[in-house]
Formats: sequence, structure tokens, C-alpha cells
Amino acid sequence: MADFNPQEMGSFGPADFNKQEMGDLSPAEGKQTMEILIESAKREQPDVDVAKFIADMVTSIKANELFLLRLGNTVFVLRPLGGTSIEFHTATIEDPQALMERFHVAAKTLKDLGCTHVVSYSNDAKYLRLVKMMAMKGDFIRPTVTQLENGAYQFEADL
Repeated sequence: MADFNPQEMGSFGPADFNKQEMGDLSPAEGKQTMEILIESAKREQPDVDVAKFIADMVTSIKANELFLLRLGNTVFVLRPLGGTSIEFHTATIEDPQALMERFHVAAKTLKDLGCTHVVSYSNDAKYLRLVKMMAMKGDFIRPTVTQLENGAYQFEADL
């Protein structure tokens, strides 16, 4: 199988960082991608240095190290790991039901683009339920959850 090539991912990549794609939301309901990333980062890490967070993200996007997939008011931050694997992080301001649907669409999109394995990390145990629900829907195959020494959780699954 060919390597997972993020340059072939169509609607997301460095050139699309500031592009507003609202999916099924009207512009009045949606926020700019940067607003979602900042709000989510502040919620996850209240002491985050926003300027440094944004500068580091923009640098990584310009270097083609990170790519963004925007679905509604959820942004998936994607980092290719080589081969057909990708690390993803989720920034959202949506309710759990909407987030579940975003994960379903993101998993299908990544699979359609040739990704076969995903890895993610979270400090929040609520994502354990999400991983189980995604497995029940058939989006994640053989999901594993490992608690790391620092207390965070690592999630891995095949698509």
C-alpha cells in the first residue's frame, strides 16, 4: 500500500488554514478555525500561552508537519507519522453528540484518503467513552487505550 500522502488530502492543508469551511452550519452559527483552536486549547490547558500556541501551530502548518480538517465547529489537527498512520488531536466547541458525528465523518475521510491507523492523546477520560462508541459504530477497529505515566491516555485504532 502507498504511503499516506497529506498533500493529496484535498480540502485541508497549509493553504486552507484560514479558510472557513462551515460544513452543515450557517455562518452565524460557526466560528473561525483559529477561534475554535484557541477556545479549545484554553479549555484543555487554562494556562496555555496563546501566542506561542498559535505561532508553533502556524510554523508546523507552513512546514507541512500539521494539517487541519475542519468539520462544523470541530477541527482535527493531523500529523502524518509515516506510512499510512496519522496522529490526530481534536479541538471542538460542540456538544458530545455533534462531536460523535464529526469523528464518524473524520474517520471515513481519513480512511478514504488512505490512512489505516490513527493515534491520539488526551488528558480527559471522557474520550474513553468516545473511542468505545466509535468502535461500536465500526469506525475504529481494534482500538486500544493506554494510560501513560503522566496520567494522559493514548488511543490507537485501525480504520
